[in-house]
This record gives sequence, C-alpha cells and structure tokens, in this order.
Amino acid sequence: MRLGGNLPKDREALYWLNVKAIPSSENKDNTLQIAVNTRIKLIYRPEQLKDKSPEAVAGQLSWSRQGGKLRVNNPTPYYMNFQSVKIEGQEVRDATYVAPFSSADFALQEVKAGNAVSWIVINDFGGSGATQQGRLAG
Repeated sequence: MRLGGNLPKDREALYWLNVKAIPSSENKDNTLQIAVNTRIKLIYRPEQLKDKSPEAVAGQLSWSRQGGKLRVNNPTPYYMNFQSVKIEGQEVRDATYVAPFSSADFALQEVKAGNAVSWIVINDFGGSGATQQGRLAG
C-alpha cells in the first residue's frame, strides 16, 4: 500500500509486502494453531530502465575488503540481489543485496586470502544469472 510521495524515475525502488495468515479458531482443547507470516520483496522499475536488467550490468559492481567486512559498490540504478558471492571460491554467507547507487557491507566469517571475487545475481525471473568475476580493490 503506497501512502503518497513520488516513485523514483532514475532508479529502482524496493518495497516489502508482509502478509500474516492467522487461522480461525474454534474453542477446542488440545489444538495447535500456527500463524504464518509471508514476506515478499517487490521491486519497482521505472519505465526508462526497462531496456536493461540487473543481470546485464552486474559486471559494473566493484568489491573491496574493509577490515573484516566485504564491501560492494553499486554504481547502477538497479537493485542487485545476490544468489551467491565467493572470495577465492569460498562462499560469503549472508550476502543479500545492494541498493542502487550505494554500497553494502557483508561480514566475513574468516579472513579470506586472495583477491578473486565471483558473484551471481538473481535475474528478473527469480533464476540465477551468469557468474561474474572480479578482483578485490585495495
């Protein structure tokens, strides 16, 4: 539900739809009822960005190590949702997404040696895009 304001024209916008299903109840003893909460990510893409997709520009991301964190910089107008991020073939857990024209930091569970980074973004259809390759800066 939008409550006003203009949608951006130069970048994608992210919204979350939260739906909670609470079962009806009859006053019976010894019953178990479970409420289910579903969270759906909705991404709005302005008309002027419809000619490309995040997957097409995923190679423009730049990566660096900042102490015990991995930083990704996104110079594009698209949300980049990661299916996988690896340093020297080792998975970086909890690498989620990076917003347009911004950066995001992801904790490294252990200090990874080497500078080779690879990543896969989720495409517009929910599948895996092509594997991208790069080097950590700095």
